[in-house]
Amino acid sequence: MARDTKIIARRASERDATFVEAAWMALMAEEAALDDRFRPAADARERWRSDFPLWLRDPAQLLLVGEVRGAAAGFLSARLWGPAPIFEPAGEVFIEFLYVAPEFRRSGVGRLLVARATDWAGRQGAEKVRVKMLSQSDDAVGFWQAVGASSFAVEMTLKVERPRERPARRRIGFRGNSP
Repeated sequence: MARDTKIIARRASERDATFVEAAWMALMAEEAALDDRFRPAADARERWRSDFPLWLRDPAQLLLVGEVRGAAAGFLSARLWGPAPIFEPAGEVFIEFLYVAPEFRRSGVGRLLVARATDWAGRQGAEKVRVKMLSQSDDAVGFWQAVGASSFAVEMTLKVERPRERPARRRIGFRGNSP
């Protein structure tokens, strides 16, 4: 992609719902291919549609869309974040999701979305931006290292042997539509 290609990042609006939903589902599919714990629930789209308007109105939430030549190419979702109350307050922003469509990767869209989110974080009084990704995603790890992120903590999982009869799983939900 030519370097003079017009790339912009802007706040998402209601008109972006279809694109952001499809991009979010594509991100979930990519992550599920790496780890099946990221398979979306049967009602994931319904829950997402319920929460999208809330995210747009929430002043503690940032939802951006990246465009290349006027075409939606990616999105970023971030929110203000703070540690548990047993720790000293720390102004941070957590980037929950960053997705760039495969045909627009390595075009600068991801970097621009992160730059805009970092600018927003500074205006919110944050000192750091936090992000989490699957350790198996070499592309994601490489991207975040390339934009200057450094490892902060290691999160690991341990498989638990369960009895043959499993208790029913309890569902936890997004804001606004938890059971």
